[in-house]
Order: sequence, then structure tokens, then C-alpha cells
Amino acid sequence: KESHEIRYQIIPHQIFDLPAVCHGAISFGAKKMEFGECSPENSFIDGFCELAAPIRWRTIASIRPMAAARAVFSTDDWWRNSSFREFWQLGFDLNVLCEGFWGLSAARWDVGSLCHKFVPVIQYRHSRCSHEAATANGHISTDTNLPIIDIGETRDLENFHFGHCLRIGVENTLQARSLDGKSTRTVAEVRFYEDLHPWQAYGPCGKSDIYSMVHLNPANFISMKLLSRSDIHTFAVNELRVEAALRDGNLWEMSLGGDYLRDCARQYSFGFIFNPTSRSQIGGSIRYDAHLHRVIAQRHHFFHRFDRNWSMDIRLTIRATTAGVERRNIRFGLHLDY
Repeated sequence: KESHEIRYQIIPHQIFDLPAVCHGAISFGAKKMEFGECSPENSFIDGFCELAAPIRWRTIASIRPMAAARAVFSTDDWWRNSSFREFWQLGFDLNVLCEGFWGLSAARWDVGSLCHKFVPVIQYRHSRCSHEAATANGHISTDTNLPIIDIGETRDLENFHFGHCLRIGVENTLQARSLDGKSTRTVAEVRFYEDLHPWQAYGPCGKSDIYSMVHLNPANFISMKLLSRSDIHTFAVNELRVEAALRDGNLWEMSLGGDYLRDCARQYSFGFIFNPTSRSQIGGSIRYDAHLHRVIAQRHHFFHRFDRNWSMDIRLTIRATTAGVERRNIRFGLHLDY
């Protein structure tokens, strides 16, 4: 598969003096698919816009009503077959902040006090699509990452879950302040989320799996991460991802991780990032499958920032198919920020 895309992204900005924030994006591109001897090329135009009106009540609670729209026009290279799809979304984000402080003197770790933040989160999205086939399909995620619920963030609209979605979560954050009180760092993060899909048949009782995220950063040179997806009824772990990383400031970072999919796969990964200068970065990763006894994926990337506005990145991905054939993908990106 070959693809070319030019994307113009509008960063969030306030609309005049109104208490509303707008952001969006528009993309122009073409995708070339290979089906035997036939290689059709499809061109597309993808536009997205979102309006939000954040409302805060002191420092305790905040609610963010939002409305979004997205339109995609695509056609083949002969302009014989074309399609136009429209997407709409309404929803809100509700957060409540509870926090506590404790005095602590630990000179070895440069910790003078601790702050615990407890944030219950409620997110609601109602998404509609003019394409009836896509609206009827409910996609169940098989990944430890949280499913995307905003139509502007997903790249795979065919498997996006349309309809009603209510996400309930709890976020815990433990922060440590230095002895001199000039810096603060996050020591631990623990989060739990669950998606409910009322008025629509989506799994047992319209509930998704429980997504858990644990991120530990006891010191500046080491961090540990755990992501899991558990069954809502039996609490059995269906998927687990762990990762540990060592770093030397902003110079280099090495990580070692593992992925476990219940009764299906067990994979291990190793990655590195090296910053030769403050504007350049070189990195890569390799993934090994214990069941197949071979390397199944490699990723290499190079990033360089020319100045304040221009940057470039090159990415090379090598994947091994089930038949053992390697597929290579090269991505070149040139970014303009202003």
C-alpha cells in the first residue's frame, strides 16, 4: 500500500471573545492499493472541525461540552466511483479534582512534599454517520490502549464505534516537589477506565473491558509502565503490556517490554532513542514473537528540527507476515508549525 498526504492542522484557539475553543484539520491525499495485477489509486479530501466551550467551577470541577463534524470525499483515479460521507458528534467531558498534600523530607531523592490528585472522569459521545453500513458495525477493541472515541482523532473510520458511548474512569496521580520547591515531577500514575454503550448491543450488557494503566517514575533515570485489559465479569487479564526504561537525561533512552495476549501471543520488544544534538533524534525498536520464534517487526526513525517552524522525520518499518514475507514501509514527513 502506497499513500501520499498533505495535512493542515489548526491548533486550538479561542473564537473572538467568546468562551469557545475551535480546532480542526484538513487533509488531501491519495492511497494506492495492490490487488494482484490491479493497483487502483483512490484520492481523498478529509476535513474535520470541533467546537468546545470549557466551563470551570473554581479549581474543583470542569465540564467541556463539545460538538464536532467531519466530512470525507474519496474517488478513484478514473473518477468513476466516488463517495461522500458525513460524521457528526456531540458530547461532554466532566472532571472533578480532589487533592491532598503531605510534608516529607527525603534528601536522597530530593523530595520535600507529596501531592495526591484523585480525578473521577466522565466522558460522553454520541456519534452519527451518513454511511449506514459503518453505523451498524460495532468494533470491539483488542488493544491495551484506550479506544478512540473522538471522530477527529481516529484514522480508521471503518472500525470506529458509532452510537452512544459513556466512558467512566478514575485517575490517580502522585507528584513530588523538590526540597527547594522549584520543581515538581510525577512519581506515579494509576488510571482505570470502562466504556458503556447503552441502547446498542455491544458485548455483554453493553460494557467493554476494563482498561488499567500504571506508570511509575521513582527517579529521573528509570520508569516503568503497565497496561492491561481485563474482562468486566471475571476480571481475567485478556491482554497485558509491561515496559521498563532507563535514560540518561536527554541524551539517550533504552526500553525493554513484553506483550501478552491471552491464549494467543507472547512478544518481547527492545527500543532505543539517541539525541546527538538538541534538534536531532535517532531511534529504533525490534519486536520478537516467542510463539513464532522470529523477529516480526522493526522500526527505525530519524527526526531533525531545522528551526522554530520547520522539522522533518523519516520512518522505516519492516514487518514479517504470517508467511514469513517481509513488508517494508518508508514514511517521509515535512512539518511546518506556526
